[in-house]
Amino acid sequence: MMRVWPRDWRLWAALAVAYGFARTSGGTLPYLLFYTLLVTGALCALWVLSAVRQVELVCEPGRRQLIRGESLPVEVWLYNEGFLPVPWLELVDESRVGHAQHPRVFRTTLGSLASLRLSYQLPSPRRGRYRPGPVELTVSDPFGFFHARRQFTSRYTVTVYPPVHRWDLALPSAQPFGRMRTRRLAFTDPSSLAGIRDFRTGDSPRHVDWKATARRQKLQVREFELSATGSLAIYLSLSSAEYPAPEVEEMAVDSAAALAASALRSGLEVRILARGHQVHYLPPARGMGQLQACLELLAGVTAGGPTPLHEVIAKDLPRLQPGASVAVITPVLGPALGQLLLGLGARGRPAAVFLVGTSPDAAAARLASEGLDVYTVDRQTRPQRLLPGGGAGRVTAL
Repeated sequence: MMRVWPRDWRLWAALAVAYGFARTSGGTLPYLLFYTLLVTGALCALWVLSAVRQVELVCEPGRRQLIRGESLPVEVWLYNEGFLPVPWLELVDESRVGHAQHPRVFRTTLGSLASLRLSYQLPSPRRGRYRPGPVELTVSDPFGFFHARRQFTSRYTVTVYPPVHRWDLALPSAQPFGRMRTRRLAFTDPSSLAGIRDFRTGDSPRHVDWKATARRQKLQVREFELSATGSLAIYLSLSSAEYPAPEVEEMAVDSAAALAASALRSGLEVRILARGHQVHYLPPARGMGQLQACLELLAGVTAGGPTPLHEVIAKDLPRLQPGASVAVITPVLGPALGQLLLGLGARGRPAAVFLVGTSPDAAAARLASEGLDVYTVDRQTRPQRLLPGGGAGRVTAL
C-alpha cells in the first residue's frame, strides 16, 4: 500500500500568493516566481514518489520461537535501490504483542544505493503466534513539501510458548508410572533382556540367539521382560464462561505444560484434549518430542465456546486407552464435573484435578475426601495438594 500527500500547507499558500501577485501586477518576474514554485513542487512530488518506490524494507524477527516472558529481537533492513537519496525517512513498527501496541519510531536518512540496519527489542509477547508488523515507511523530499508512505509486513511467524515449570508429582495410576516389571501381559520390550532359554514351538525366529546356539549346540532364543507403560490424558477447560480474566487462562495453560512435562519425564504417554471455539487434540505419545508437540498445541489454544468440560470428557472417554489416568485442569469445579470424576474413580480409572485461579470449595473438598487427588495452583504456577480434611499439603516428589 502506497500513497502520497502534501505535508506542508505553506507550499500551497506560497503558490496562491505568487499567482495572485502575478495576476495583479503583471510582468515577467512575478510569473517567473510562480512557475518556479510550481515546478519545484512538481519535482518534489516526483522525487518522493520515486524514492518511496525504490526503497525496500525487510523485517525479520531475531527468533522464531520464544517463551512467554522473553523479549522479541527484531531486525529491519532498509535498501535504497535507486540513485535518488532519501533526505528524510521515518519508520514506525506497529507490531501488536498480545492486547497492547508498542510502536517503535526511527527517523534517519538513506543515501543513494545505500542500506541501513535497525535493531530493537519488542516487549514480551503473550502466548500465541504473531507476525511482526505492520511496519510503515514514510519518506519526504528535501524541502519537506510532500510525504509518501508504504506499509510492509513480515513474512515470518513468531510462536510464543508457555513457560514449562518444574512439577514433580506422584499422581495415582492404574498402571505404574514409567516402566517396571509386571506379571500382567503387556508387551515384550526388546530393550530389556530377561534371559536365554531353549527354543520352543511358536517362538519367533527373529529372537534366536545364534551365538548362544553355537555355544550350547542347541537352538536358543532370547526372552524379554514384559513392560507396562502408564498413560495420562490431560483435559484442559476452555469454556469462555469459566475464564473471567486472561491471567487465569494463562495459569491453566501453564499448568497443562508443566503437567505434561512432568509426566513425560516419568516415561508416560501423554495426550491432551481441549475445546474452545475449536477442538485441540494431541494423540498419545511419549518422549521429549511429545513435549514440543504439547507446547505447539498449547501456544495456540484460547478460551472460548460454550461447551463445558464434563461434556468434553464424557464424549472422549470411550477413546481412552485401558488403564489411562485422567488429569483435569479447570478454574471451576461444578457438580456435573465432580460427579463424572467420582464415577471415573469408581470404575478404576484414576483422576486428578488441578484448580487454577480459585480457592477450593465444598465440591473440591468432597473429591479429596473420596480419595481423588485435588491440587490448587497459585499465581506462581505451584501446585498444592488438598488434603481430605480440607487443608493443604505439600506436593509429593517422585
